[in-house]
Amino acid sequence: MSHPGRRRDTMAVVARVAHGGPVSTGGLRDAGLTVGQIRAAVYGGELLALRRDIVVASGIWSDASADGRVLLAARAALLVHPNGAVSHETAARLIGLPTQRKDPALDVQGIPIIHVTRPGHRRTVDWLEVHGGRFGDGEVSSTGAIRRTSLVRTAIDVARSSPFPFAVATMDAAHRALTIAIARGREPWHDERVAVLDTSARTEAGSRIRQAIAAHAAVHGMSRAARAASWADPGSETVLESLSRVRIRAAHLPMPECGQMVRGASGRTYWVDKLWRAQRVIGEDDGMLKYLTGDDLLKEKLRQEDIESAGFRIVRCGWHDVNADPRPWLARLRRALAAGPGRKAAPTRAWAG
Repeated sequence: MSHPGRRRDTMAVVARVAHGGPVSTGGLRDAGLTVGQIRAAVYGGELLALRRDIVVASGIWSDASADGRVLLAARAALLVHPNGAVSHETAARLIGLPTQRKDPALDVQGIPIIHVTRPGHRRTVDWLEVHGGRFGDGEVSSTGAIRRTSLVRTAIDVARSSPFPFAVATMDAAHRALTIAIARGREPWHDERVAVLDTSARTEAGSRIRQAIAAHAAVHGMSRAARAASWADPGSETVLESLSRVRIRAAHLPMPECGQMVRGASGRTYWVDKLWRAQRVIGEDDGMLKYLTGDDLLKEKLRQEDIESAGFRIVRCGWHDVNADPRPWLARLRRALAAGPGRKAAPTRAWAG
């Protein structure tokens, strides 16, 4: 058994070389450690072997959150593929694009699955999902020290490998983020919702996304990404708003304007998720975190009364309405749209309270 003092010396070398993250065993040998010393630290529990040739201090790994472990595993992946870039769902998590899973997928050892793109063929080894591909100009960026695909390239990769409704949600989020960045580059004080209404910024963002897709037209799944991009609306703020819009379009209903402002009877202005301006119908997407307290619910009831007093009809939907059985919600929406402006529509949804 290795002496505790010797293992402390080993870990001091690890701390100096690894800088708080994973490190290759080759790098540790270059720093003066022997294979036996590294193995002793692994067997003693001071080091965790992510792969045979990559280790991380066990304390750093155990103290890390789920997102923190994604960062550590991503750094390890780039030690294995230094010419690659973290991509797909992993890059989406780093950037803040929506992901289909709330928590990262794990391998049998509990290590997050990391997606990396690099020239060559696709293969999966342990927790590494390696994609073959090339990068165009501006398609590689970074989050801290982690080399990753850019916002647009990440959205394209996720969209082309996802079910179509989620592909639209991904493209909505990318189009929105890019529109905001472009608009704020011109007018830094813009509120996000105001920035999204900048027509020229929207147009430029859409053009950049289409150009990036065209540059990889022969890649598998790119037709899905292109179709999702053509459906994208940067006015959608959440995945639920995107998915409900896909349902609306599939039902052959008129498409709304997303992320618009309306004026209530009191003269106050309110942002709404969806607006059918001619029919004076508003669609509201109620996510799970939208009304956390009774006070939130009361404020929303007063908001709805003010908007409805101005002659608008509000049709609400939640996750169950959109994803489980959309028919009742779509029927309510169809009735409201058919009623026309200034006429009373069939009831939409009563508030509980």
